[in-house]
Amino acid sequence: IDDFSEPLNINLDFEYLPESHPGPSPALLLQALTLSNAGDGFDLERLETVGDSFLKQAVTVYIYCTYTQVHEGKLSFFRSK
Repeated sequence: IDDFSEPLNINLDFEYLPESHPGPSPALLLQALTLSNAGDGFDLERLETVGDSFLKQAVTVYIYCTYTQVHEGKLSFFRSK
């Protein structure tokens, strides 16, 4: 993949209703922002797994939607880079 300058044309519009999506709890936000060496009973390492999975999925969707005519094997190769 040499060029990511082409815009990604994916419609991500949805109706946001704050009352039905209250967001993360303050405790979860604190857990996500706490370093493992802080000495607390929790750290961000567990949530890092979720973040890594999200990034992998986002990259996969981007490559899949951008390079629609490319063979699946090449898409896997692109994703690994």
